[in-house]
Amino acid sequence: MAASKIVQELGTQVELEYLSSQRYLRLSRWCANRSMDGLSCFLQTQAQESITLITLVFNYLKRIDTSPPECNASLQDWRCFSVDELFEQTLLDLRIRLAHLSHLSRLARDIGDFATLAFIQKLFGLYRLERERLLATQKQFERTMKSQSASPLFSLGRLCESV
Repeated sequence: MAASKIVQELGTQVELEYLSSQRYLRLSRWCANRSMDGLSCFLQTQAQESITLITLVFNYLKRIDTSPPECNASLQDWRCFSVDELFEQTLLDLRIRLAHLSHLSRLARDIGDFATLAFIQKLFGLYRLERERLLATQKQFERTMKSQSASPLFSLGRLCESV
């Protein structure tokens, strides 16, 4: 029973990652449509990172000789109206995924599944890197906007060179 709960929760983590990758791609298109090529490129990279995390979870499930549960995830309609909202949404999304991973970590610890716990710690490390990249990109964007006297679109184009 406990092992099936771990598999179910890992399946939920996969769904959250899938939704995250789709959200990143939508936000990337939003940025591309506004000539924010640097942010668009960054968000595409983040989407790929989410797919990499999904692959890691699938590979882990294969190693423990089980298959992931069926994915029923669907992305809710979300509209972005500003770059600030874009960063808020990506950070909120990350907090949700981290909260679920923390829940999964507690569950693995409670049932003594130390192999899964070690795997989850690896995922936490990857999430820390993602958070650092998001925050660094947000700060860089803010600095670029403050330092440029040109139009915001020009500033975002300059951001592309350094992201």
